[in-house]
Amino acid sequence: MRTPTPSPLAIRLRRVLYERRCPERRSRRTSPARTPPEEEREHAEAAGLTYLHHPVDGEKLSEEVVDSFRDKVADLPGPVLVHCASGKRSGAMVMMHLGAEQGMSGDEVIEKAASMGFECDTPGLERFVRGYVDRHNGR
Repeated sequence: MRTPTPSPLAIRLRRVLYERRCPERRSRRTSPARTPPEEEREHAEAAGLTYLHHPVDGEKLSEEVVDSFRDKVADLPGPVLVHCASGKRSGAMVMMHLGAEQGMSGDEVIEKAASMGFECDTPGLERFVRGYVDRHNGR
């Protein structure tokens, strides 16, 4: 039985996941190849997936941006794939969403993220995640 040829989006996702696991490959690249959102949408929709482009500027992260992300994700059919160039913004957004939905504390979210391999090595981002979850977890 012949395996279907992976789509360009699947190939890119595999490359991104591989490079996250192999930082030495990432350091050899001068600039990451980025697929424009319009092209990602085409590939996702061709694969029968719902596509949502929700840009997040790490320098301008706010509660409103996270709330908007959470509202949009709640309306999507699952499962949901969230990604960004480094994995920090997407990981933080997902952990804030899950932490708030599951009634976790900010500390619990940071511990859970670390246990899953997510390194929140940016102190400002870690403080933001912790604070957001503590304010939105229903406690």
